[in-house]
Amino acid sequence: MLFRHGVLQLTHFWDEEGEIVLASSFVAGHLRREEGCGVQMVRAEGTGVWHANGKPSVGIKANIYITPDTVTFESIQVSEDNCASAVTGYFVGTPLDGVKHAGHGAGQWVSVGAPVAGRGSQLLGQDTVQSGHCSFGTPYSFGTFDWPIPWLCRVGAGAAKRFSIVHQRFTIDPSGDMTASKAGASGSAKLSDPTSDY
Repeated sequence: MLFRHGVLQLTHFWDEEGEIVLASSFVAGHLRREEGCGVQMVRAEGTGVWHANGKPSVGIKANIYITPDTVTFESIQVSEDNCASAVTGYFVGTPLDGVKHAGHGAGQWVSVGAPVAGRGSQLLGQDTVQSGHCSFGTPYSFGTFDWPIPWLCRVGAGAAKRFSIVHQRFTIDPSGDMTASKAGASGSAKLSDPTSDY
């Protein structure tokens, strides 16, 4: 363990079974236990919502943080693992029904940077949370798309360990309006909104 940036830096933070169960932080001269590690996302400042006019579609860019902010995870790497989507309503029987996360960001290792107060240790990169064009016929109806994405971490060339499940979700309503959300970040677009980029 190393002290850095006023918080306790952990070089190893999972148990012998490979699950992250707690982290420790140094506050006012005392060690305290934190209940696990997680992922928080916040819409990237200065970015808009991606959308194609007349097509159900939505997308956001998000900054990513590993929590808690009282511990630094700087210099580890994290990656999203593969999973299959679960869908309801409008998305049942479409190409999004059961689609795998592989090829959509899974398997890419990203380094973690310094902690940001109130957020956590920030990844050195952003997440793109995008539905694509969801024009699967009319009438539109309520529906949900969910990727329950396992998040992995590793130290150096060490073995990958799962530490969280992060849900990437899209919803659609009978008007064709959509919302995207992931780990606390979200954005919405109406079917009639003008075409826009991030």
